[in-house]
Amino acid sequence: MAKKRANNEGTTHRLKSGTWRAQVSLNGQRLSFTSKTQYECHEWIKKTNGQIDDGMTYTSTRTTLREFLNDWLSSSKASKRQRTWTHYEQLTRTYILPHLGKIKVKDLRPDQIQSMYNILLAQGVGTYTVLKIHTLLHSALGHALKTGMIARNPVGLTMPPKEPSKEMKTLDESGVSQLLIAAKPIFRTLPTE
Repeated sequence: MAKKRANNEGTTHRLKSGTWRAQVSLNGQRLSFTSKTQYECHEWIKKTNGQIDDGMTYTSTRTTLREFLNDWLSSSKASKRQRTWTHYEQLTRTYILPHLGKIKVKDLRPDQIQSMYNILLAQGVGTYTVLKIHTLLHSALGHALKTGMIARNPVGLTMPPKEPSKEMKTLDESGVSQLLIAAKPIFRTLPTE
């Protein structure tokens, strides 16, 4: 039997399978969540009600990251340089969507994003590429935050890889000789006092 809760707080009930289902009403539509524990269902209800209070709409609850990023890329094309936009589109298609594309934007968690970073690095994807993906996601989900689709930007709670430090290269004796030979014509043309 479903446990009745106060208005707009949602309900929880146990299914025949032994799992728990939570439901919340939003704009006359029901949002549902299933979990192994009643506690997780109550936490989901609290989180969802907080998102509703922050302006979440029923349509935004159904939007996957794939749909959102495709829309975001289309709408941001005019505000980005062509090379930047093309690079963002390629990063989205190649790296982000295969890992996170099916997740609903409202359900995207920092640990899922962090896991993607770790997998990409383990597969040999360069640190700079992962940092670009981090920047792209942070910007896109920042837009989702401004429009009320999400209550917080999950990218801000991740740990992107540290930018590798560039080691200073020094010339050996042969390199110094070649540099001086190459610079000799320049020194001849400089005025002397």
